[in-house]
Amino acid sequence: MSITLKQPSESTQNEIRILIPEKNDRIQEAIKILENQSSYNIIREIPARDLGSCKNMISESIKKRNLTESEVSSYINHIAMQSSAALKLNYVDAVVIGSEVTTADVIRSGLWLGLKSTNLISSCFLMAHPKTKKVILYSDCGVNAEPNYEQLSEIAIQSTHTWKVLQKENPKVAFLSFSTKGSAQHPCVEKVKKATELFQSKNPDIESDGEMQFDAAWNESIKEHKAPNSPLNGRANCFIFPNLDSGNIAYKITQQLAGYDAFGPILQGFSKPLMDLSRGSTVQDIVYTAKIAGALSQKARDTEQQIKS
Repeated sequence: MSITLKQPSESTQNEIRILIPEKNDRIQEAIKILENQSSYNIIREIPARDLGSCKNMISESIKKRNLTESEVSSYINHIAMQSSAALKLNYVDAVVIGSEVTTADVIRSGLWLGLKSTNLISSCFLMAHPKTKKVILYSDCGVNAEPNYEQLSEIAIQSTHTWKVLQKENPKVAFLSFSTKGSAQHPCVEKVKKATELFQSKNPDIESDGEMQFDAAWNESIKEHKAPNSPLNGRANCFIFPNLDSGNIAYKITQQLAGYDAFGPILQGFSKPLMDLSRGSTVQDIVYTAKIAGALSQKARDTEQQIKS
C-alpha cells in the first residue's frame, strides 16, 4: 500500500504538531513508523497543562444543548471532543483519530467545538493503484447522503482544494451521472447538470465537465463519442458522485475489483485537519492519514497567515 503525496519540507514538518491520541497497538506501531519516516511533531496525548482548558471549552460549547449531567460528563471526557478542543485552542495543528471511535463522534466533535469553516462538511478518498501509481479522487463517499446541486458544487470545490494540496497534477473534475450530456432526462440528471454549471461559474480556471457517465470521464475514446465537445483535456482525476450511495459503493468496488488502495475518508470543511480513521484501519492507513494531515495542516497554516497579513 503506497501513495505519492506532496509533503512539507523537513524543517516545516518539525513545526507541525499532529495529535494521535488513541492507544491501541496499530496506533503505536504507526507512530513508530512516522517518527522514522518523517519529522512531524507527533503528540500522543494532550499535555496535562492543557487538558483543563480543553475540558472547560467543551463544557462551554455544550451547555446549551439540553444534555443530562451524565451526557455532559461523557462528552467532556470523550477523546474525540478533547482532541477537537485541543485543535480549536491551537495546542495542536492536526488530529488523527477514529480507530476506536465512530465517524459520527469525530464529526460531532468538530461541529460542536466550532471547527467548521464552510456551510458544508464533506469527505473524499484518494484512490491509488499500487502498480501504476495512478491516483484519483472520489467524493463524497462518507458524509452527505443526498446533496442538492449547491452542496454538490461545494463538495467539488472542497475536493479540488484537497487535490491541489496533496497532488502535483492539476485537478480535472467530472460530475458523474447515469447520463452524458442529456442522454437521459431526470431530476437527478438535472441536479448534476446545475452543480456542474455552478462549479464552472465559480472556478473557470479548473477543467471540469458534467453531467457525465464514468466511462466518458475515464476513457478518452469513449468521451470522443459521447462528449466530443468536453472541455476536459484527457481523463478526469477528480470524480464527484451524485449521492452517498454511488460514491460509497464506487470506492469499495474500485478497491475490491480494480485493486486500488483507498486513503480516507479525508474530512473537508473544517478549518484545520480533523482526520477520521476507519475503526478497521491498518498501520499503513494510519501512517498515510497522518502524512495527509501534515500536508493539509501546512496549507491551513499558510491560509491563516495570509488572513492575518
